Amino acid sequence: MKTLIKNIESWAYFVTLSLLAMSLPLSRFMISVSQFTLLGVWLLSGIDYEKINETYTSKVFFKSTGLFFALLGKNFVKKMRLFFQNRVAVILVSLYVMHLIGLIYTSDFNYALKDLRVKLPILLLPIVMCTTKRLNKKEMQGLLALFVLSIFVATGFSFYTYLEGNFSDVRQLSPFIYPIRFALLIVLSIFILGYFLVQKNKRFVERLGVFILMCWMFFILTILESMNGIISTLFIGYVLLIYFTFSSKRKGQKKMALGAIIIAFPFAIASYFAYIVHDLNKVEKVDFSVFDKTTPYGNLYCHDTVCYAIEDGKYTGLYISPKELPDAWAKRSTMPVSGKDEKNQPLQATLIRYLASKNLRKDADGVAALTDKDIRNIERGIANVNYIEKPGIRTRLSKMMLGYQNIKRSHDPNGSSSMQRIEYTKTSCYIIKKNPIFGIGTGDIPNAYKQAYEETNSPLKERFRLRAHNQYLSITVGFGIVGFCWFLVILLYPYFSDKKYRTYFYSVFMLLILLSMLSEDTIESQDGVTLYAFFNALFLFAFPLIKKESKK
Repeated sequence: MKTLIKNIESWAYFVTLSLLAMSLPLSRFMISVSQFTLLGVWLLSGIDYEKINETYTSKVFFKSTGLFFALLGKNFVKKMRLFFQNRVAVILVSLYVMHLIGLIYTSDFNYALKDLRVKLPILLLPIVMCTTKRLNKKEMQGLLALFVLSIFVATGFSFYTYLEGNFSDVRQLSPFIYPIRFALLIVLSIFILGYFLVQKNKRFVERLGVFILMCWMFFILTILESMNGIISTLFIGYVLLIYFTFSSKRKGQKKMALGAIIIAFPFAIASYFAYIVHDLNKVEKVDFSVFDKTTPYGNLYCHDTVCYAIEDGKYTGLYISPKELPDAWAKRSTMPVSGKDEKNQPLQATLIRYLASKNLRKDADGVAALTDKDIRNIERGIANVNYIEKPGIRTRLSKMMLGYQNIKRSHDPNGSSSMQRIEYTKTSCYIIKKNPIFGIGTGDIPNAYKQAYEETNSPLKERFRLRAHNQYLSITVGFGIVGFCWFLVILLYPYFSDKKYRTYFYSVFMLLILLSMLSEDTIESQDGVTLYAFFNALFLFAFPLIKKESKK
């Protein structure tokens, strides 16, 4: 019976871990359900059910029930002792303890309690996994395969939405979780596949399938326009290439070839990005003497190179007919051209930019040439046809450059998320300077940012006044320099504490997390904090040890 119970417990543990892994890209609801299920499995595993069976009869039901809870409590105490004996796990959980300590000097307990609830995976997952038997090699491979499968399913939904074209923002291509978290999961899946790609026991057909799947994942990153995901993939891949080149026993021409690739790789990437930027900025010299003065209907053209910037290598404001645009638009749409689109942007500006992106003049003939789908896109606030028909690296860089031009010309960062991040950083530093040692506490972060934006007369509109978008800054705002230093210890100590933790998977994961925290508040949302806590604990405490290492 003992063997049967252990097998059931082991199976239940694997299934709940797999369910949690598969929920990460697909369902926030199932993320919560699977964690509570995992907690239940953990609490019930390890109890001596034979003792309960021996004492159970219908007449002594309450006695048997009391014994069950006594054994449950004894089992819990035993596991907590194991937890406190694991220094790495204790340090990881100390991040949650730091948030509890932050309650002492916070004033907004409503937000603080909400924040603590969101961050429960930081407390739960290390304790559960460090006190449970490690998965074997077959189980770990199965879990990772199920995770990659769930990513593939999620990317299928993204691609379907992309083909349908029924989106006004590429962020809508991530229907289940925040796009930045989805991109992180895709990057992780690419490197999980990369591990299996180089395994010696794989047949050519298997390797080809894995490689095609890796290319698919990277393609989805491009249509998501995830610069963070693309740069993380390239950077981690480059670091791995350097590591395996210098640690390889290869000699002669093969090692020289790898060395050449290492040297050429950053130059190739830089050249590619530089080419795109140059191409987007390259416009022909404006010679107004050869421009048409009037439309085919005799109305004057206006050529505006001041109010409208360069976009996609073209001056957006050329060949505008102020007289024809309103009437031509009124024939195609019920929305007034002098009003706002569905994104609350000036509709006329959206129309002009959209026509320019299709190489159409901003006159009656230009508006007439638009399809019904184009009209609907403009009404939805899509200012460039490439935003939905050709999302990718080039389009993302075009958006960033347009935002830079706008802030350079008008000092207004509201039109670009990249430029808004500069304001987030400035505001975060302003708050840190006022509370440098211990920060402002767990619950006061939203109020502190609101007050700081007002005190600094930020140019950001109310809806854009967000937090740091940088996890290191967010921690420093909440817990000061002291908290920031301890946060670095929490992140780095596990990797350097023991060689057994320096596996390929954990190395890739830590590089990915460290990079993500530069541009996002990675652990400030349910999907982000679960992503961090789950894979951190999985690769540290559930990953099978190599044979030379002793089992815990």
